Amino acid sequence: MPTSERLNIYLRAHTVEVQEPRESPWTTAKPPQWPEWGLLFDTETRTSIDETCTFAGYRIIQLVDGQYRCRREGVFYDKLSKRELKAIRNFAKNTLPDIEVPSFPPNIRLSVHSSLRKFVEQVFFPALRDGWLIAGFNLPFDLSRLSLDWRKTRKRGFALILSKIWWRKTQGWIPNPYRPTIKIEPKDARTAFISRSSTKCPAEWTKPGRLLDVGTLLFALFDPGRSTDEREFSYGMTHPALGSRYWK
Repeated sequence: MPTSERLNIYLRAHTVEVQEPRESPWTTAKPPQWPEWGLLFDTETRTSIDETCTFAGYRIIQLVDGQYRCRREGVFYDKLSKRELKAIRNFAKNTLPDIEVPSFPPNIRLSVHSSLRKFVEQVFFPALRDGWLIAGFNLPFDLSRLSLDWRKTRKRGFALILSKIWWRKTQGWIPNPYRPTIKIEPKDARTAFISRSSTKCPAEWTKPGRLLDVGTLLFALFDPGRSTDEREFSYGMTHPALGSRYWK
C-alpha cells in the first residue's frame, strides 16, 4: 500500500501595507445632532428701500431635558434717533428677561448692545466659533442686515461680510481675514444652503457653522399645500428647536 506523504504548498501573494488615513489636525469628531447651546435673533428694519436695521432681539438658549430653554435675553440697536433710543432704553430698563434656566447670579436685566458691530463681535462670532445652533425665521435676511458688504460665490450665491479691518497697504477697509463670511447659496426658489467660510486661523474655527432658517424647516416639515387651520397643531407636538409647540 502506498504510504501517505505530506507535501508543502507554496503560494505567491502581493502584500500591501495598511495605510492609516491621515486626518487634518483641525478635524474634529462628528458634532451632536442638537448642540447644547443656541442663538436666536430677529431684526427690525426701517421701511426705506435699503431696509436698514434699527434694533433686534436675541436669546441664548441651552438644551435642557430635550428642550431648548432661554438662558439669556437681550437687544441690540444701531443708528437710532433720540426718541427711538429713549424708547429702547426704557424698554430695557422696565422689561424683565424671560429666563427659563436658573443661574447665579440671576439674569434680571436684558443685555443691551449699542451697535450691530458689538453684537456681532461679542455674541454672534463667539456662537459661530463654538458651533452653536444659530437660527431665525427668514435667517438669510436677518444675516444680511448684520453685514457690511457682500461678494459673489462660485455657486452663484452671496458671501456676506460681517467684519472689516483697515489695511495700510491700500489705505482702505478690507474684509477681515480672521473672521469668516456667511455664504448663502440657493438650492431652489425657496431654499438655500447657509454656511460659513474658512479663515486665516483655522485652529480657532474648528467647529462647523450650524445655521438654520426656521422658515425653511417648517416648509420642509409641512408642505405648503395645507391650509392655515390644518397648520394649527392643537395636539401639542414638541421639537427641541422650536419650543413646546410648532405654533398655536
